[in-house]
Amino acid sequence: MNFTRIILYLMLLLPYMQSKAQVGSDIASNYWNFDQEVPSNWQGAGLQHSTKHFKIGTASIAWHWKQGEHIQIENPQGIQQAFKLEKPVSNSLYKERADKKATKMQKNGGLMCWIYNEKAIDDSLTITFGEGTQPAYQFHYYLDFTGWRACWIRFSEMTTLKQVKSLDYMTIQAPELTPKGTLYFDRMLFGNKPIHGRSTPDKQLPYINPKVNMNHWGGQWYWETHYQHDIALEPTITEKEKLALFQIELKTMDLIQGPVPHQDENWYYKDHFKDLCIHRAADGTITGRPIVSADEYNAKYNDLKPLQLSSIFYGLARGYALTNDDYCKEMFFDLFDHFVDQGYDYGSATGTQHHVGYQLEGLPESFLLMKEALRASGRLDKAAEILHYWYGNAECRRDISVNEIQGVSDFWNTKARGRLIAVLLMDDSPEKVREMKALTRFIDNSLQYSSGSVGGITPDGCLYHHAGLYPAYMTGSFMGIAPVVYSLSNTPFAIGKQALHNLSQSMLLMRNFSNKYEWGIAISGRQVFAGMICQRAIDGMGYVAKSSTPIDTLLASAYMRLANPWEKMYYEFQEKGIQPETKMDGFQVVNYACLGLHRRDDWLVTVKGYNRYVWSGEIYAHDNRWGRYMSYGSIQINNQGDPIDNKHSGYDQNGWDWNRFPGTTTIHLPLDKLYCPVRTLMSRSDETFCGTSSLGKNGIFGMKLHEKETLKNFTPDHRARKSVFLFDDCLIALGSDIQNSNKEYPTETTLFQLESKEENSITLDGQSYTDTFEIAPNPKKAHILYDNKGNTHFIAKGQDLVVYRKTQTSKHNKSERETHGTFSVAYLKHGKAPRHGSYEYATIVNGAKSGHTPDYTVLQKNRKAHIVEDHHTGITGLVLFEAGSVKNRWIKSINHEALVMIQEKSNKLNLSVCSPSVNFGSDRAYDNKPSVPVDITLVVAGQWKPASTTKGVKVLSQTKGRTTLQFHCVDGKTIKTELVK
Repeated sequence: MNFTRIILYLMLLLPYMQSKAQVGSDIASNYWNFDQEVPSNWQGAGLQHSTKHFKIGTASIAWHWKQGEHIQIENPQGIQQAFKLEKPVSNSLYKERADKKATKMQKNGGLMCWIYNEKAIDDSLTITFGEGTQPAYQFHYYLDFTGWRACWIRFSEMTTLKQVKSLDYMTIQAPELTPKGTLYFDRMLFGNKPIHGRSTPDKQLPYINPKVNMNHWGGQWYWETHYQHDIALEPTITEKEKLALFQIELKTMDLIQGPVPHQDENWYYKDHFKDLCIHRAADGTITGRPIVSADEYNAKYNDLKPLQLSSIFYGLARGYALTNDDYCKEMFFDLFDHFVDQGYDYGSATGTQHHVGYQLEGLPESFLLMKEALRASGRLDKAAEILHYWYGNAECRRDISVNEIQGVSDFWNTKARGRLIAVLLMDDSPEKVREMKALTRFIDNSLQYSSGSVGGITPDGCLYHHAGLYPAYMTGSFMGIAPVVYSLSNTPFAIGKQALHNLSQSMLLMRNFSNKYEWGIAISGRQVFAGMICQRAIDGMGYVAKSSTPIDTLLASAYMRLANPWEKMYYEFQEKGIQPETKMDGFQVVNYACLGLHRRDDWLVTVKGYNRYVWSGEIYAHDNRWGRYMSYGSIQINNQGDPIDNKHSGYDQNGWDWNRFPGTTTIHLPLDKLYCPVRTLMSRSDETFCGTSSLGKNGIFGMKLHEKETLKNFTPDHRARKSVFLFDDCLIALGSDIQNSNKEYPTETTLFQLESKEENSITLDGQSYTDTFEIAPNPKKAHILYDNKGNTHFIAKGQDLVVYRKTQTSKHNKSERETHGTFSVAYLKHGKAPRHGSYEYATIVNGAKSGHTPDYTVLQKNRKAHIVEDHHTGITGLVLFEAGSVKNRWIKSINHEALVMIQEKSNKLNLSVCSPSVNFGSDRAYDNKPSVPVDITLVVAGQWKPASTTKGVKVLSQTKGRTTLQFHCVDGKTIKTELVK
């Protein structure tokens, strides 16, 4: 499984490995050039130009220092411009975002350099900056390390000795307590940009950028020095524990090693190892291409990122572990030593550690494969130490809840296995047992339900990341955590039943919002038109199913529907009598995402909105730039293809009109005005009412749409009341109170926008169209419209319908390149600056084949409520936008906005009630305030009582032929009850 993934990485990284840039030609324009000589403005005893060690180019400045000596650097290049860089103080970690309310300014420029130490000492450098003869800024840099270490520090992070208007010198003072030594300086500059916002504290500079200490990517040194084990250290390790640890290692090894590589594969990695230019001198000194973090990486300097080494580490490790190729072993050791020498060691941060889990992917697996070889060479303790530190095992020392864990998804995806392998590399001991207990407790805690939007599994199964449901991160998370859970299973270190249940629930949601493997555009975050369950995430479902005792048959059955029948786990489940799931009919309420999933046979309808707590979409500078409208009440039908997917169902980015997501009510803007004016946007509304509810296998959706953003080219008074009623294969869409003040561009509601081939026809009122056309049929009449994907649409009279088929020109959401595609489109016109716009239409999914027609009555459609009675199912759906009296046979009044469904059967009432808002205690993103319960009081005509005790339902009174019920609603969940006389 992992083997296939590493091969894919190698293919992606090959261009980087084969296109080494020329060294040294343009270094002087950025970093100070040390390739030729010691710069003339450097003065001090013991300075020497050296090629022994280098971090850029081919040389560095060596300083053979003695106690009491110093280096004087006059007018260092760039110091003035770096000193003048300022910004408002901000608590934000990302992209140097400024706090608009801040009045205090901080000096955000500073020094960037790398320092090489041949011998660790318990001492420090003192580095000072000043003007004239006056020292102004100073800091200490600790020297208890060997190899390269980064030194990135802002002036604002130094000790201020004197306020000055400019700086014109720099001194580096030798250690005070040590007689002599040698240091090397390279990759040095005062930049014309601020020091990176994610610069990370480490052993050398533990006091910089303290906001990173609480960040899941950069907290390693803080955890290491501040967190203490709260699990007692036992005096001995038991035989049972030894056996369990052996079993965990055996299962982990089985998952990572892959098939025995062919000799050609070994040569492949050996050849790419040569591209690293690693050289070991006679005195043991090792050099090679510089390895730096992704935040510092620049290909023109011949740099390498750690991720570019992962496939080589892994390939060489497999070459030796599985074929005993000694050349692979020696190359692995050279790469290992160079990696450590370049600063990827205990206590180092390499400037930044952001996204470190992604950057080091594959490294732990390589170390485990080479465990015995590392032991024999004396490197095993170092390998274990590196993984413990870089993967942040120290974070597990405290018993913290899921709400205190930042980046749950990132932990599962990129760190969980690394932390497990860090423990497995240890020798059996009480310390190893304690580390394993701490890790498994942390994993178990991370799998509990989380509160608010901080991240983790929500009570309805969403995996929150970036403060919302994010399927693209779910797949990666499941790929990472599931094999770890499996490795731990059936041992004393296994995670608990509730944690397994929650993980299984979230995996089942993933399979439910996908059809067969792809999910709808509206829930794709910034990865529009690209979301699907990958094979490793499917494998993860199998691993979690196997981790339960007895086997989780529901999850195993779901795995089998998605997996290939020749897979090993498929066969294992089949042997136990488990069969692939077939029918998935039903409606799933997912209100932590303002989402409804309606399924029959093999098709899926995805209904999506947003509110105060759930964002509409994720827009980045180079991703999903036109995705503003993706959750404005979208209705996506996936019903075509083998397997069914987005493209065959009509959703294709080429030529896509970003104004016309199906089901949405939008202002149709030119692309340049739809383009997001800020770097990152995850819009939320100020309205709380949006979401879904269900009764039986049917559901409803309601939304108070409000585009509240006041950014350029937004219309902050754009509003609508929207609803969808989903009864079997019939979707009834209503809109009312559509209003905004945009007099320049028209408002419209899109029925569909479907990629259209020549052979796919559109039929309107019995007339078929295959060529390019545009028609606006008589608005005084009702119309029947067959789209090119087999669905039938029934448009009520009194509406301005436009239907066309033509080639559209658009732009790609990432590259912004021009795209073209032919689409069939239907939309309803509401005009410019509408005041009381409305709409009504019904869709029969696969109606062209079934011949079904809708049979419903709209009982109310106004600002207060949308109420529809479906005559096929006998269900009445009530989207109650406002509290107060209700014009309905059964429901007479309600005290709060809500979604209600009711069905009369044999003198019984089946009733469901939902307050769809998750109603967090805070609407701040990344807060952990839980859902605040809402008590909904409902007055029902007649004398009724619940047929059985239903949690959250209480009869308050029965008077004058009416029953008053209270529903205790929380987490956006639907409460269902059966009422009897």
